[in-house]
Amino acid sequence: RGVPGKLPPWQTDDDWKDGKAVVYPKRKAPKDNNDNVSRGTWRSKDTLPDDWIPQEVIIYPQHAAPSDDTPNGVWGTDPTSKPDENGQYKPKDVVFYPPSETPDEEVVPRGRWELGEKKKWPPPTESPKQPRRTFSPYMPRESDTKNQPEMVGTIPLNDDDDWVPIKAIVFPTKQAPDENKADEEPKGVWKSKDPLPDDWIPKEVIIYPKNAPIAEDTPNGIWGTNLNSEPNDDGQWKPEDVLFYPPDESPADDCNTLGKWALGDNEEWPPASDGPKKPQRSHSPHYVGARGRQPAEDIPEEIRGVPGKLPPWQTDDDWKDGKAVVYPKRKAPKDNND
Repeated sequence: RGVPGKLPPWQTDDDWKDGKAVVYPKRKAPKDNNDNVSRGTWRSKDTLPDDWIPQEVIIYPQHAAPSDDTPNGVWGTDPTSKPDENGQYKPKDVVFYPPSETPDEEVVPRGRWELGEKKKWPPPTESPKQPRRTFSPYMPRESDTKNQPEMVGTIPLNDDDDWVPIKAIVFPTKQAPDENKADEEPKGVWKSKDPLPDDWIPKEVIIYPKNAPIAEDTPNGIWGTNLNSEPNDDGQWKPEDVLFYPPDESPADDCNTLGKWALGDNEEWPPASDGPKKPQRSHSPHYVGARGRQPAEDIPEEIRGVPGKLPPWQTDDDWKDGKAVVYPKRKAPKDNND
């Protein structure tokens, strides 16, 4: 992190000696720079992996000679690019070439970059190939995971096809919790170009790698992370930045697509709402919604009592039977009154 509103030293000081930059795979780079630490992208004549972890590098002017003991290369800017109204170049226009690679003609050389001491080339990928999910019904046999670290709740971010499908919980944006925790199922939000209901019940889904085959009759879609977001120090994304698109909808340009999601067996799309105003008879004739007991005229006649009277089990020692209505705890009314 740099100082918001300040420009990098290479843009403000003719005698600058060094500075910091963070380099991303192209499709994971943020859209803008807004402080004195430049963000840029890797560029090469060869295809580079999309799952490299963003790398902090040290940048120098052209006349500097980086240490030969650490990986280093050339960096520059796209000749067609211009700073924005704040004087910043966009990360996609600040380019870094792998070690020993000569820049192409479509770059204005600005200097050299190097990794810090004890760092190696190439950058590591974002996650191990086979994270162990203790809460997943798809967890491999114990013999397959004996020597693997336990990574409960961690979102799989690599592009390999051998990570284990896991469960996640998807919320309407307004209902999403503030954070993901490593010891809980990953959480995300529904994302669409169309307005989505705010009262959908949080939905458990199963997330898969990109190339996983999913039955056509199972509701499924695309999921990923917001390209303009980053995980916290624990490697956790905020739920609001873990995006799930409805079936048959293509992800937006600012989504880093990581795989597919699917509902479980016999589940239907779209998710149920949190509680209709009228009794929802398909669940139970006694279901009266999410905000407590409804006015008497909206309650089915078969479960209405006599207002002001106590139940027989409270008034009659010889009582034989009576009626009661049982609710999920968070949907129960506050009082009994008949």
